[in-house]
Amino acid sequence: MPYGYLGEQPKQSKANSGVFNSVDALNLLQDGEWGGSLEHIETLTPSGVNSVNTSVLPINYNVIKIVFTVVSSSAAGNVHRMRFFESGVEETGNVYHIAEQYMTAGGSYGISASTTATWLNLSNFGNANAGGYAYLFNLSDATKYSSYLYHSGDDNGSGYFGSGALLQKSTIDQIKFMNSSGAQTFQSGTTIKIYGVKELWVIKDY
Repeated sequence: MPYGYLGEQPKQSKANSGVFNSVDALNLLQDGEWGGSLEHIETLTPSGVNSVNTSVLPINYNVIKIVFTVVSSSAAGNVHRMRFFESGVEETGNVYHIAEQYMTAGGSYGISASTTATWLNLSNFGNANAGGYAYLFNLSDATKYSSYLYHSGDDNGSGYFGSGALLQKSTIDQIKFMNSSGAQTFQSGTTIKIYGVKELWVIKDY
């Protein structure tokens, strides 16, 4: 695929000229070489457990995307959460900052926030089943805070969106997905898919 490039040509995984039309972009996207392309890292399918951890995450992504469908046990008041591991150690302290807005199936709205949380929220839907996605930033960059954005909803029509951060500069190499207490567990049908988001330029030396 001959792409026109203006200026000195870098060594890239796909030879190109730096000028892309819509067909060029589509071809690169299909090849997984266009910025924003997703590369599957892992799929978790927890069942009958309160929490589940990812494998060690690759360090070559500045952005991680999580897509989740959660089937919960019947216990009320459940919250789906996550925590980070710093170099293999789970961070359980009051070091997470979170802020979120929610709407209920009954039409009410609200905001919640904390600068001393011990987790990061993903949803809060009682005994309803939930689904959504989250983008996580700078997990592998020890010079920056790790942060995230998320949006989720349940099968009753409630919804949440929010953001948060771990206010410590460190390398995050694993994620724990958890329910809010030991009374709740993930049930069969739960899937948590983790993807790496590729950078705009994929440069390789040959």
